[in-house]
Amino acid sequence: GTLYHSTAFTVEDFVGGVWTIISGGTVTGNTKIMRRFPVTNSGATKVRVTITAAAGVAARVTELLAIGPA
Repeated sequence: GTLYHSTAFTVEDFVGGVWTIISGGTVTGNTKIMRRFPVTNSGATKVRVTITAAAGVAARVTELLAIGPA
């Protein structure tokens, strides 16, 4: 269902002590259960998701996968 559906969020990477929203990382009106964001900055040491709106009373992230260089 959509009880815990995130309808708006940002995805950022952390490089050189600074958080920056990645390309395409500001999402509003989300209706998808899965999204892919290519993080092209190989110097990123962290990734964070900030949920700014939800369809219900709360929002959940059930999985976040960040894959580094091969």
